[in-house]
Amino acid sequence: MNNRYKYIMMAAVAGLSLATTSCDEGGLDDLQGVYAAPSDLTVTEANVERKKEGNLRTFVMDIKTTEGANVNVTMLCNNYFLTSNTYTVRDAASAKNGNIVSGVSTVNGSPIVDGSLSLVKNGDDYAVATSVFFTQDGKSYRLKGAFFSEFLPDDPTALSSIKPQFGWDGSVSMYTDNYDGTVTIVFTTGGYEEIPQENAAPIYKGEGNDLQLVIKTTDGKLTPGTYKPGEGYVVGETFMNNAFEAFGVPPFEDFKGSLWYTISDGQRVPQMITTGDIVITKNGPLYSILLDQGKGGVYAEYKGGIGALDPDGDAGEVFVMNSVPSLTNWASFGWGVNFIDIQMANGTVTGTFDETSSSTVYSGDGILVQAEPFSADGKLARGEYNISAEMGPGVAQAGCDNAFSPGSPSGCYVCEVKDGVLGTAVYIPAGSLKIEGEGDDTTIILTAKNSDGVVTATYVFTGNIGL
Repeated sequence: MNNRYKYIMMAAVAGLSLATTSCDEGGLDDLQGVYAAPSDLTVTEANVERKKEGNLRTFVMDIKTTEGANVNVTMLCNNYFLTSNTYTVRDAASAKNGNIVSGVSTVNGSPIVDGSLSLVKNGDDYAVATSVFFTQDGKSYRLKGAFFSEFLPDDPTALSSIKPQFGWDGSVSMYTDNYDGTVTIVFTTGGYEEIPQENAAPIYKGEGNDLQLVIKTTDGKLTPGTYKPGEGYVVGETFMNNAFEAFGVPPFEDFKGSLWYTISDGQRVPQMITTGDIVITKNGPLYSILLDQGKGGVYAEYKGGIGALDPDGDAGEVFVMNSVPSLTNWASFGWGVNFIDIQMANGTVTGTFDETSSSTVYSGDGILVQAEPFSADGKLARGEYNISAEMGPGVAQAGCDNAFSPGSPSGCYVCEVKDGVLGTAVYIPAGSLKIEGEGDDTTIILTAKNSDGVVTATYVFTGNIGL
């Protein structure tokens, strides 16, 4: 039994036993428990904000009650929704799955220091089975009632690349120009092998998914917006179930429509997209194309470039960088070296700085790219830098051999990391480096060009780099 329950029960029993003597002249005053009897609070609404770190999710619940009390509870769960469970209060340092975080959880602004909350889930409906919270100001509360909260998956199925398509002329491209104002793009998760067969359907080995979109555009470019399923040859920002319905051709399950394919057990099974939204956003050359059919439906996202469909021009191959394994602010050391080394990586690449060797030790696999913007004062100025061999304000150092350590790369370069070992650096002689935003919303876009000025690749990172 929780100690505070014991205090309440002891106070109640003691109060009853002394009731006959408390009026005597020499009687003792009524005993007081550490906490008064709990006040009942009836839940009317619960707004939930969900955050994810690794496999653990944080649910910040803003609970409204009939009595007007404001209850804010931070709960931890390893699923994307709150499971039926008894969540107990624990301090932030030791909190884990199934806990309520003390201190940050409050009732009417007073921190919750002990107690528990038992939830029962039936579909999207939650009911409070039992609950009692003890707050820092010496009060206790008991929640009751039910609320509704719809949780959608927070991890879209990752569509990793665009599958090559064959045009009417037999050429291979990222998309098929259908010569009717529409384009067909197929995104894929990979994970399977497609083996062509002569005069027969391909054979599939492995498991994965494809997303085929038939999109009608106005100018052959893919502009950001929300594209909804069309029932025919629809003009404007829509995507279509079937490109030929307007001509009286009934929809085919697997014919030129917007489809979600599931590859499993040697089969590629199509599912026509008739509901949901395709939400397209764009950050520089980095597209996010999200199919969101709501709970129980397909939830998948592609992040990357889309080549010639980009209205701002071809950015070459676009790489999403998801970490900053190393950051060296030479300009802040006072050595007269006025630049900052920013290393960005994708895949599983991580880095640990070794003070003994004054170098970074890497692990994992992926692509590592370094940007080296000039800094006059040790600060990272926002704006656009020109990649050039000439150093100075507004310039990022072009790739070259390190003058202080011959044989090692410096400036802007890219290399592959395999099992923690860096491959040969490919220097970036020209291009641009754009840095925008602050804190968690910082965006870095490095556009690499070859010596002829042709864009070869673009690397995009969004997140906090600490500068």
